[in-house]
Amino acid sequence: MTRRDPQLHIRVPEEVKAWLEKNARENERTLNGEAVFQLKQGMERKENEPNRPPNENPGFF
Repeated sequence: MTRRDPQLHIRVPEEVKAWLEKNARENERTLNGEAVFQLKQGMERKENEPNRPPNENPGFF
């Protein structure tokens, strides 16, 4: 199966990569699959949180 999803090449700190690799193994996902899963989870959390000022940054998501 060939996927035509857009590609994104990013640099991450070593500890983030290690965390993603650990979670990917535990969840039986590829590293890419785990990264996409975690990003989508963050998107959902942000969409479901109460309104806050646009410049307020609570952390990673």
